[in-house]
Amino acid sequence: MIENKYDFISLDHLTMKYFIEKDGEVIQTGVGSIKDIPARGSREVTLDYDLEFLKEASTDYYLTLSYVTNQSFAWAINGHELATAQFKFNFETEELALSPDGELVIKETPYSITICGEEVEVVFDTINGRMTSWKKNGVEVVKEGPKLQFWRAPIDNDMYLMKDYKEKYFMHLWHEMVDTVDVNKMKNKVKIIVSTVNGTTNASWYYVCRYEYIIFANGDIQFNVSGTPSGMTENAPLMIPRIGVEMRLNKECENVKWYGRGPGESYSDSKQANLFGVYEKSVADLFTNYVYPQENGNRTDTYWARLVNKYGIGLMASSVGKNTFNFSASFYEVKDVEKANHTIDLQERDYIVLHLDHKQNGLGSNSCGQDQLEKYRCKFEAFNVQMKLSVYSLKETSDILKAKEQIINVND
Repeated sequence: MIENKYDFISLDHLTMKYFIEKDGEVIQTGVGSIKDIPARGSREVTLDYDLEFLKEASTDYYLTLSYVTNQSFAWAINGHELATAQFKFNFETEELALSPDGELVIKETPYSITICGEEVEVVFDTINGRMTSWKKNGVEVVKEGPKLQFWRAPIDNDMYLMKDYKEKYFMHLWHEMVDTVDVNKMKNKVKIIVSTVNGTTNASWYYVCRYEYIIFANGDIQFNVSGTPSGMTENAPLMIPRIGVEMRLNKECENVKWYGRGPGESYSDSKQANLFGVYEKSVADLFTNYVYPQENGNRTDTYWARLVNKYGIGLMASSVGKNTFNFSASFYEVKDVEKANHTIDLQERDYIVLHLDHKQNGLGSNSCGQDQLEKYRCKFEAFNVQMKLSVYSLKETSDILKAKEQIINVND
């Protein structure tokens, strides 16, 4: 059903194009007739696409509509896009299952464990429970592994929250205390479980958290991190800035590609202008250069994201099942952006900061209106994040194929 909501333009002056897409590729296109629909009127429009094609495993298919002008106006040239809509087909497709195999070589010291597989090497600090290096073909891709992060550089709309955030809840002073680090060595995989307590300075509320890494010889890690609200939870704030992890990557892995909303930045309450697709940018181009530096560059509803160097070696984070995540990548730490008064104050780090978020607080309009709506708030609540992390080379496999592989039987 197409409805003409406009009083100022006849739909006769628009052309409705449609596209069927998968993996960022258009596989069908056509035009729908929207003539003779009066202002504030509606009628059914039939599109002549054909869905009788072979559906690929672990693949999503979208119908995208684009309404463009078919002549020039004083306010727009011929071909100007006036509106879009996008729909995901509800196709049931098989999973592309993967059961990684291969021998692992394990080296241990009193304070570390090194796990070597097929052209990959990952090192963990067994005192602090942190990944300290992850290499592919001798190239260090990850310089520091996932660490929980609950703070973001304040945005303009956070201005009325800052006093409580910093003076009441000490939200900018989150820290992590490691309780235990357990290593379980098996023939073709290693499981590392790290138990932590994460809280802010002088707070009676905190998270009891658990990291789990299942490491395979092929360069894949099944990663899971969860948190349970604990302590005097009634004293916790109504909103927290984010729930996610951050990593430090080799600065040369600056070529970014992702499947999710794009191409611009988006947040839970500001994302509908960004359509689902496969997009590519550099880390520098992900950065949104606000006059006053603040949290920026987030991409919502992401199924996978990868960062590789010029030789195609790098890291991919991909969702497990139908879950999605937020991601952002930049050359700056959160504290760098927060402390800067102008963009000229920002000095690039010698590594990339990658954020993989379960949730990030919505933007709201608190600087000139109301704060975040209830459904867009990131709250102090239980979370469980699962994803596959992979170091790989594009010479060995494609991004699309790597992203679709779902690891099975990881807990055998």
